Order: sequence, then structure tokens, then C-alpha cells
Amino acid sequence: MDINELETKEQVFQFLRVQISKHLEVSESEITLGSHFAQDLGLDSMDQIELILVLEGIFGKKISDIEDEKIKTINHTVNFIFDKLINPKKKRLN
Repeated sequence: MDINELETKEQVFQFLRVQISKHLEVSESEITLGSHFAQDLGLDSMDQIELILVLEGIFGKKISDIEDEKIKTINHTVNFIFDKLINPKKKRLN
């Protein structure tokens, strides 16, 4: 799925599952909305930095350190992407 086709939080979640699995070698089946990056998926701080860099590359936007600190679970990440990266883009197009 292309990022320009992401319109719902469920689509963002599915897209994110694929990206995390691909870039951080975590099985898609382990990734749920409630998954905590460190506690459930075993990601260390370097893995989390890599994830932020991957997301910045995919979406072409810098994620501030303040926002980065808030991203601790898959659900936080889905909400951040949808609210900060998807919705503003859709509003500009209308």
C-alpha cells in the first residue's frame, strides 16, 4: 500500500505492521495495537531510533524529539501518523 492511499487508522496500522516487520525484523503476528515497543516487541533504544528514521523517510517529515518521546506503543504511533501526517495532508488537499 502506498502512503498516499492511507485514509483510516486501520490502514495506517496495517502499513506500520509491514514496515516494522520489514525494517526491524519483528514478526507481523507479534505486532498489535497494544504492543509496547520495548516490553512487547523487544526493541531497544537504537531500534526505536531506527524506527523514527524509517518513518521520517517514508513520510518525508521530521519527527521532533518531543513527539518521539511520546511514541512508545503501536497505538501511539498509529495515532501520531494519522493525526500529524495523514490528516493535515488531507485537509490541505480539500
